[in-house]
Amino acid sequence: MIPTAFVQLAQMPLNPNGKLDRKALPAPEALLRSTAEYIPPRTPTEVELAQIWSEVLGVQEIGVKDHFFELGGHSLKVLGLIQKISSVMGVQLQLQLVFNLPTVEQMAHEISKLQTKDAPDEEEMEIIHFPGKGALKVFCFPPRVGYSLGYYEMARELEGHCEVYGLEFIGDRFESQDMLDRYMDAIVGIQAEGPYVFLGYSLGGNLAFEVVKPWKAEVNRSATLLWWML
Repeated sequence: MIPTAFVQLAQMPLNPNGKLDRKALPAPEALLRSTAEYIPPRTPTEVELAQIWSEVLGVQEIGVKDHFFELGGHSLKVLGLIQKISSVMGVQLQLQLVFNLPTVEQMAHEISKLQTKDAPDEEEMEIIHFPGKGALKVFCFPPRVGYSLGYYEMARELEGHCEVYGLEFIGDRFESQDMLDRYMDAIVGIQAEGPYVFLGYSLGGNLAFEVVKPWKAEVNRSATLLWWML
């Protein structure tokens, strides 16, 4: 519910009846601009990617230095961007790369490398480290049908208090114990010692609980579980 753009007007446009003339209001999309200086796309990859950004964000003029999130990008548009890049450019971009490489220039460079890179032998579990720093690390598990990207807005609200990590669902690719072991290894790789804070939504709450159970018996580790259920 937070607006992606604010437009300041000297006065509100009114119709002859004295009511707000909504059609006369300027379109926010036309006024959205990144804080960066406009530099047009220079390479074929940048041109193609800028067109995809334009369609996803609803912004006409995209420069190579523009920032995806400053132009109104949010969690749903990140998914739309990745799907569009996959269908148009034939590259499966990881969610984390959108946060790490949020400009057309950076993203196009990475896409060019991926287009010439051989496919990995084994698909790895994707972990999203949302932008932001804090004294406490929070590990989030998504619902069965969904992505941990849904925690993006929460991570923004926790800026300065927590570092938020999203672990994607991998239950379709691994057996139960192997799946839990992979989650545990990934979490320990990020935070070696407790206390741990796990958060899960819907089935993600069940998954977080299963990951917590073997750790509760260990002396050197403790875990706090936040369990969201609808």
